[in-house]
Amino acid sequence: MAVLFEILVEERPDEAALAIPHLSPLLDNDTGYIRGEAANILGIIGSPEALAILKEHANDPDPQVREIIADFLDRP
Repeated sequence: MAVLFEILVEERPDEAALAIPHLSPLLDNDTGYIRGEAANILGIIGSPEALAILKEHANDPDPQVREIIADFLDRP
């Protein structure tokens, strides 16, 4: 899924952003890998809105999810 979003962001960035409202609730899912996947795709989208949502979840209880989020928030 991440590869598809990487292509979508390059070719149709406005359309990729349409996924944000559907991905952001997944950051509250009980399962860590689901939160991680959602965080990864939001980071790939990389819009100011997506990054603001990631920032709100920077203290996720799962260390792997925190690392994914931190990687995207630390990018220039």
